[in-house]
Amino acid sequence: MLQIKSLFKEPLVHFLIIGFLMFVLYGIIGGESGPEDKTIQISRADIQLMQARWQKQWQRPPTDEEMKGLIRAHVREEVLYREAMAMGLDQNDTIVRRRVAQKMDFVLADATSEETPTDEQLEQYMQQNIERFQDPVRISFAHVYFSQDKRGDKAEADAKKVLETIRKQGLSIASAIRTGDPFMMYYEYSANSRAQVARNFGEEFADALFKQNTTGWLGPVRSGYGLHLIYVSEFRAAIPPMLEDVKERVLTEYLSERGRDAKERAYQKLLERYTVEVEKVTADAS
Repeated sequence: MLQIKSLFKEPLVHFLIIGFLMFVLYGIIGGESGPEDKTIQISRADIQLMQARWQKQWQRPPTDEEMKGLIRAHVREEVLYREAMAMGLDQNDTIVRRRVAQKMDFVLADATSEETPTDEQLEQYMQQNIERFQDPVRISFAHVYFSQDKRGDKAEADAKKVLETIRKQGLSIASAIRTGDPFMMYYEYSANSRAQVARNFGEEFADALFKQNTTGWLGPVRSGYGLHLIYVSEFRAAIPPMLEDVKERVLTEYLSERGRDAKERAYQKLLERYTVEVEKVTADAS
């Protein structure tokens, strides 16, 4: 008896009981009404879709018995879906609303899809967004590292003194590197873009490096590791692209951008059908 009483205290049991009572109440009140459409049609397209999904998952077509099972499952899903909609179970359900809205978003995307653009259109789009498709400015450099953890306040003065020595004595890169401190990564970097430099050394370092458009020594430059003297051995300007070299990428971005714009225009037209009223929320005076 005590076990039965404790069982009825479980939230899951309460949920099942309430759900059962709602189902019984619906049957009593609703009777045989349910959804208006009582016909479930399984079209040839439906069957082909079931077969295609099965083929994709199992790498073989379904047998006759398996096909019958797929159709039964489809009918079951359709019956439960229609009855749930008739009972209004979709109302005030955030997940259902979001899923249906997402499907409508896909419909808008399909409805607003454009034809494949011509090469002339792609060329124009590429030129308008040239910085996204061209090979960026690239720099090859070496650096001499000075650890602030090791040298403290003397790090900057030491770096300046070494730079003066390098210039006066014309030290080689290898000799210059030995005048600094050990570094955890590489001492030389080849054909790096600004993004690569910033990823390795930080934005401040990249800014200082790419302001110089000629080769030679500069510094000291600060990074997250400490201070550096930098020797730029090669500065390569951005290379304008040829459409045939980047056509696939240009096409992808062109269609994506035009699709977003067209979908937004379609949404704005739908929005014009509605009046949006937002209730003003005031602070609690208490």
